[in-house]
Amino acid sequence: MNAENSQRRARNRQTAARQYRKLGYDVVECPSGDQLPPFLRGFSPDLIATSEADRVVLEIKRAADLKGSNELRELAAAVDQHAGWRFELIALGPSPRDVVPPSETTLDRLTERALALYDAGLPDAALLYAASVLEELIRDVGAQHRIKGKLHATRAIVRDLAFRGVVGEEMVDALDRAWDQRNRIVHGSASDQDLGREAIVELIRACREVHAEMRLQAA
Repeated sequence: MNAENSQRRARNRQTAARQYRKLGYDVVECPSGDQLPPFLRGFSPDLIATSEADRVVLEIKRAADLKGSNELRELAAAVDQHAGWRFELIALGPSPRDVVPPSETTLDRLTERALALYDAGLPDAALLYAASVLEELIRDVGAQHRIKGKLHATRAIVRDLAFRGVVGEEMVDALDRAWDQRNRIVHGSASDQDLGREAIVELIRACREVHAEMRLQAA
């Protein structure tokens, strides 16, 4: 387990411990030796919480590590065999560093497709396509910086990234222009003459800037 995952596991364990203590449980974090009941000797659960009416064995695992975890199944089975005890699992989602940026080849293919749409006489489709690629990249880089994309509009994520100094104000302005154009297209208030090739090129530059930031964070 790398240092970042170890820290996330510790933070979640401490949070769970506080919650159980607030409910009146006696809590032992990382129990070992005589702190473990006899049927759990040989296991290393993250936490044991006990009260007069309830006894909990808690384990914290990355979601990616759950599949094929024999130790986890054995721990759960051992707990289930003893009345008055229950097993609880906290599954950690991917860490920000687990967000994998697309390869340069993939990004080239996506951006070239946007230009091909424009050159084929479909400027509105080109802009909509390029904007959708950029939005996905922005949500990914937002996830790397612990911004919860599902709870924010893409524009809000961009402004948060700009506030943190991840992207520049020039990109924010370029994105605002692109999204305004996209909204006009969707609502039927834009014509093909409103969209120059430079608008697509500007979006592609933004894609590459966000992609470069993703690669830097993932390094």
